Amino acid sequence: MADSTINILVLGEAQSGKSTLIEGIKRYANPAYTIDKSAIGGGSFSHTKNVVLADITTGLPSYHVFETTVTPEGDENHTQVDYSSFIQMDEVSYEEAIDRRKGYEVRQHQHPGGPGARTFKLIDTPGLNDTNNFDEIHVSSIVKALAEISYLHLILITVSSSPFTTALRNALTCYVDLMPDFNGIIAFIHTNVRYVNLHHSNVRFHESMTVKKGILSEILQREDASHFMIDCDLDSKRPIHQCFTNDIISSILAKASNTRPISVDTIFLNKTRKMADVDVYLIDKCTARINERTKTLGVMDQEQAETLETIDRLKESINTRDRRLQEVIRALKQHDKPDLTLLCEKHFEQNWSLLRMVNEQTLWHKGSHLIDQVDVIMNNIKVLEESGGNDKMYWGIAFRRRRRQNGYLHARIQITKRKKFEGQIREWVTEKITLRGEIRKDEVKLRDYQDHEQRHREEIQSLLEDQARDRNLLVQVSTVALDTKIFHALVERGTYVGDVSKSAMAVEDFYLNREAEVEDQECRVKEVFTTTTNEYVNVDGGSDGDGGNTEDESQMSRPRSCLT
Repeated sequence: MADSTINILVLGEAQSGKSTLIEGIKRYANPAYTIDKSAIGGGSFSHTKNVVLADITTGLPSYHVFETTVTPEGDENHTQVDYSSFIQMDEVSYEEAIDRRKGYEVRQHQHPGGPGARTFKLIDTPGLNDTNNFDEIHVSSIVKALAEISYLHLILITVSSSPFTTALRNALTCYVDLMPDFNGIIAFIHTNVRYVNLHHSNVRFHESMTVKKGILSEILQREDASHFMIDCDLDSKRPIHQCFTNDIISSILAKASNTRPISVDTIFLNKTRKMADVDVYLIDKCTARINERTKTLGVMDQEQAETLETIDRLKESINTRDRRLQEVIRALKQHDKPDLTLLCEKHFEQNWSLLRMVNEQTLWHKGSHLIDQVDVIMNNIKVLEESGGNDKMYWGIAFRRRRRQNGYLHARIQITKRKKFEGQIREWVTEKITLRGEIRKDEVKLRDYQDHEQRHREEIQSLLEDQARDRNLLVQVSTVALDTKIFHALVERGTYVGDVSKSAMAVEDFYLNREAEVEDQECRVKEVFTTTTNEYVNVDGGSDGDGGNTEDESQMSRPRSCLT
């Protein structure tokens, strides 16, 4: 990949700490950075009204707390504070220890053997439930921002410490449903978490976090997503708090750096709830018009009516099968490819509260597919044995956490989409062949019946064109997923602004105008081709009589679809 930038999309409800988190990341990368208070909102309103992109370059430094003491001789001693051991204290002592300021100072440490400076592009977005409500404009602005990058490494969803609301659940569900291809790179960060509550004695806090994580797992439809907890108090002068915050930011950036990115160019977006409601309304409207025209055609003479009804049924059959064929082709494009996809994740984490528990641990997976790749991220872990992995149906690892250290190990077991969906792919290929054969048979029948159509040509042709236009509109609005360019074009033109009936009219105009533009382009191409062919005939072989085509003959040689 030519571009080494790590791209992170930040989502979350209004005032959940998205912009504050990004300001914190900027100061993590540069301790001399001054927090931009204007970039942080207040109250219950979202401060970010548009998508904001921020580039941050950092070598992922670590931060440590040092205690300064003075000897009787007046010399200063600087000792690193092992604040990971504070969790073993009782609740009161723990709070006093992490709140201590006197004699403490924070120092940054750049690892000499580290990966070097890397650039992170953070994409800050409007609140999911801000004063304008969750709508297609916000989604489109995010899609437009994603169009400026090629890959996305991490989607970080901020969740505040306030109660989990129905509005937030609906908004998160909408985003998860909207971008299903990105489900595997979603992580959650719980903001405004007071570090004193992390003490194991605060049972109520830990129980509430378990409930919240359960809700998020239900929305995401998987239980292995990463969760981080951070206090967004950027004005804190307490050294231990500062290090806690920097440690969490470092973990987030490390996760983004080690996550396999997903290409933005090839994704499809599912329609939002309002889009679906408008399209259902438009489908009913189009269907009613089609049925009304069908009745009109029925009053014509019997032979013509029977012929036209047969043509109509055949077109409906072709369109129905073609809609299904396009869905099958799209499904094959999405699944029959060598891109890696997540099969499962295995996770282990122990913090300082389990200091004495350093027994041997194992993580194990066994399935029915050959594994293509296993990505392992670990810290302060000693690997005892690893087995399986690539080209095996199993993978396992035995390890032990190092003493007096926080330890974690995260493994992502991946296989290709083609392998994961091989059974469905075979069914889709068979269905594609069958549908194409049935469509060809119906097209042959359709041509035979059209040869019998003689009378009332202009009126009938006008009705059939209207029918075809509405049926094509039905194909457009019946799809569940949209190409990102069409999605953005629909929203940019304001097609979904207003009530359902107004939006339906705008959507219909959009697709009809788009169809006209495509036909106009095809018409110009045919005209150029016909003109070039005629010039070739005149130069190479000439013609009888006056030596060239008359204006009328030239006009007659054009494709009929281009004549007015």
